Amino acid sequence: MLAKPPSASNSSDTELTPERFNSVINFSNFLLHVLRVSTKQDVALDDKRLLEQFEQYLLKKDQLNTHERIDAVKAFVFALLKTKYLFDQYIIKREFAQGEDKWSLKRLHFYNDKSQSYINTFDSSATNDNEDGFEGINRRILMLLSALHVSTPTLVYKHWLNGALYQLYYMDEISPVAYLEKLEHLARQFVFGRFLQPEGAEYFDMIYQGTGYRALDTNDQSVMDILRYGEIENNLVFNYLDYLLWCDGIESGADAVINQFEFTFRSSVEHFYPQHPLDGHKKLDNSELHRFGNLCLISHSKNSKLSNVQPSAKRDHFKAAINDRSIDTLKLYEMIQHLNNSGEWGVKQIHEHERQMIEILKKDSKTGANG
Repeated sequence: MLAKPPSASNSSDTELTPERFNSVINFSNFLLHVLRVSTKQDVALDDKRLLEQFEQYLLKKDQLNTHERIDAVKAFVFALLKTKYLFDQYIIKREFAQGEDKWSLKRLHFYNDKSQSYINTFDSSATNDNEDGFEGINRRILMLLSALHVSTPTLVYKHWLNGALYQLYYMDEISPVAYLEKLEHLARQFVFGRFLQPEGAEYFDMIYQGTGYRALDTNDQSVMDILRYGEIENNLVFNYLDYLLWCDGIESGADAVINQFEFTFRSSVEHFYPQHPLDGHKKLDNSELHRFGNLCLISHSKNSKLSNVQPSAKRDHFKAAINDRSIDTLKLYEMIQHLNNSGEWGVKQIHEHERQMIEILKKDSKTGANG
């Protein structure tokens, strides 16, 4: 579209190349998000149904005449341009620069007509070209968006993205504080209104009708039964807890592992105390083994490798990464610290860790809850 690519203020850091950023969604599915947001109708977020959904919710051949359909298409084009701008400015991308890839939340900043570069979206000073810092509201928004994304990495039915775009589309003024508040409310709706309820709310009702959520009730056994192996519907329960642990850790700033934590695609639910222990170690009763306090997310490859070894061996496996200020998930990091402090990992430690983690979720769930 440009006769020549724009020059960057710092070519070593701000290359303006198409390959630099990788989107969290493809264009055909993005069109469905625009249609859903602009019409506020329950459009299916699956591009296999793209033509069907546009016929039903936009063209409406049985309901609209030719001029009305033309007007509807014009309105959609405007909505598409607006939503694409919002997407580019306020939704995370995977950034590839300087031999590394990481999550970023950036916008294109024009210094003058010949010099442009990418800066953090919510960096008002326009001086920070890097997302290398581990604090600040830009980082906090990035962390929550990445937690939501890695929990639902598929291109279809990406409801977190639809919720974020819906909020952005109808906000009178987009400020980092307001945007973060809406994203946190969206995450709580998903976790406490859907995933940790026996009969969870529908996504459309939560996003478009404002269906709320109850504070986490630890006295409700039907709720607590969900916090067990094989019963948790979505990994956002783990990832949102990690987000809360990260927020708490950032405030103190004392632990570099927490400060530098990043969300990645860890999809396997691991038992810290193994289901099938090796070397004659005792086997825990399933009532204890499958408790939330004994579960965490790790990568599939590590799950296969570490599945049957003792907690102490798992701790030793992650020791090098921790020394390098890295860890798969923060709940796993908390479990390793608990093991280090107590010297063992058994039923008592599982209960103690579970109580601590559920208390964090319970406290957070009271923010904005209906009851």
